Amino acid sequence: MKKPIRCRKSIRLHKYDYSSSGMYFVTICVQHHKCIFGKIIDGKMILSKYGEMVERQWYSITERFYCVSLDAFIIMPNHMHGIIQITHRPEKKFDEKLYNERSILLPTVGNIVGAFKSLCVRQCLQYIKKMK
Repeated sequence: MKKPIRCRKSIRLHKYDYSSSGMYFVTICVQHHKCIFGKIIDGKMILSKYGEMVERQWYSITERFYCVSLDAFIIMPNHMHGIIQITHRPEKKFDEKLYNERSILLPTVGNIVGAFKSLCVRQCLQYIKKMK
């Protein structure tokens, strides 16, 4: 018997420009809520290798997206929370179509989180292959 698919209502604002300057609170969960990022021992989060990889990738976001800065974040055993700040939009003198396609100068929160998740998965898979 298949598990029922949960239908979640989107909390995103309709027609909101998520590349606008501002601070965005994000929550990213592990697939199936598996506790792979570490353990809480005596009230302190102890990161696993996977948690350490996620932490490194979080800090690398600012290398990939120049108009992004990071604020507080916390990694928990099966999810993480963080605050992403998009600091400014580039001048219109750039070829906006080209940069929108590449998501470099006008990243949305979705572009940023998507790149972060992709890099985390890639690094974790490389680690798993190396351990075999």
